[in-house]
Amino acid sequence: MVGSYNQRVNRNTRRHSDLVEAPPRYVQVRISRMNRYYHSVALLTEWLSDANRSTISGLMKIRATAHSITGNNDSATSR
Repeated sequence: MVGSYNQRVNRNTRRHSDLVEAPPRYVQVRISRMNRYYHSVALLTEWLSDANRSTISGLMKIRATAHSITGNNDSATSR
């Protein structure tokens, strides 16, 4: 009697792995496209920040060179 009850319960309950299946193919494709897009955006912002930083340091060097050449060390312009 106990065995038949257990067999009936096991037949009616689905395993956890059956419930948690892989998402459909179109969902996987969409997720991979999204990840690729976000990765490219992150690379672009990283490249832009690096370029921006080098540009700002270059401008500061040019400004410092101009101040040293002209002797213009006014606090308003050298800030």
